Amino acid sequence: MKWRLFPSFEHCEAADLLVFPFWEEGREAAELSSFKKWLEPLLKTGDFKGKQGETLLHYGGDGSRLLLLGLGKRASISVELLRRSFAAAVRAARVRSAKRVHFVFPEIENLELNEVLRALFEGVFLANYAFVRLKGEASRKEHPAALIEQVGLVGLAEDDAKRLKTWEEICT
Repeated sequence: MKWRLFPSFEHCEAADLLVFPFWEEGREAAELSSFKKWLEPLLKTGDFKGKQGETLLHYGGDGSRLLLLGLGKRASISVELLRRSFAAAVRAARVRSAKRVHFVFPEIENLELNEVLRALFEGVFLANYAFVRLKGEASRKEHPAALIEQVGLVGLAEDDAKRLKTWEEICT
């Protein structure tokens, strides 16, 4: 799986799915002002609570897909809970055969940047796996594993690439 960094949405390339993190309190875990007009109606329905690992998929009028991802309660966030939440987003993306997925990087005050990067990489890279070696050739052709091919991280600068490379090496 390849990954790319995008400092903001203006610099993003096209994706099959955009993942937006939210706290259980219904508050954004990142700067999402450019998507407010799409996100506010979804949150007002009450269908999405932001619980840890909860996901809600929304199809935009232009064919885009937005995935709301619950991180749980802000006060009790940990590396493990973040990892599980990101893994839930990967499962939701794989079910929909999304090949290019952009994650909006969450702003988490009580964890160091390196810990958040670790949780993201462990959740995304380790959940994006399919053991198909023992499947028959016909089965592999008929039901190929739907894996994410490219991950975009929105909200990170190029300076963070070195840290990301470290976690990529550990997870792969």
